Amino acid sequence: MLKAELYTPNFCHEGYLWDVSASGACLCFSDNDDEASNIQDKDFLHIRFLSPEMEQAITSPCRVAWLNSMHGARFVGVELTEAMDLSKTFFHNLLNPKFLKQLNPI
Repeated sequence: MLKAELYTPNFCHEGYLWDVSASGACLCFSDNDDEASNIQDKDFLHIRFLSPEMEQAITSPCRVAWLNSMHGARFVGVELTEAMDLSKTFFHNLLNPKFLKQLNPI
């Protein structure tokens, strides 16, 4: 799983990327993470995607769009507040239909 963080100058919450698109992302945190429970709907934060294989981090300002807790996990959906060209990042293959078809040729 790819690590991701939601942060401000005052805190940083590390979780895992659940889903990503050109306009937003969903992060998953442990429901036992008391600090992550401080994240509120409509909060303005920054998101940082961390790639363990490459020494590259992608950051962007974002706004919390929704929150949901279920099955021992807390999910946070964010909207990116600035356009980001993911094709120039390590997400390029994940968003490339030709690459995805190679993984699942059906």
